[in-house]
Amino acid sequence: MLKGEEWQEKESNMAEYMHLIGTEQIQSAANRMVDVAERMNIAANTINETFRRHEQAMSDLMLRIDDLIDVMKEDEEEVE
Repeated sequence: MLKGEEWQEKESNMAEYMHLIGTEQIQSAANRMVDVAERMNIAANTINETFRRHEQAMSDLMLRIDDLIDVMKEDEEEVE
């Protein structure tokens, strides 16, 4: 082989090697992105569930306060 042809072959092999490394890095980055997206989804679901529980607790509290107000009104009416 001529030196020019050897150089071209080495250059071609190096380009193929670089392409493979780039492909692996892209796949690795994609895998990390999927993992992060899954974690974000879990976090969002956790926050959503926390808000749902908070809303239920506040609704329960408001019902108790309403009941207490009704009892207090009844007591006032009895006193008068």
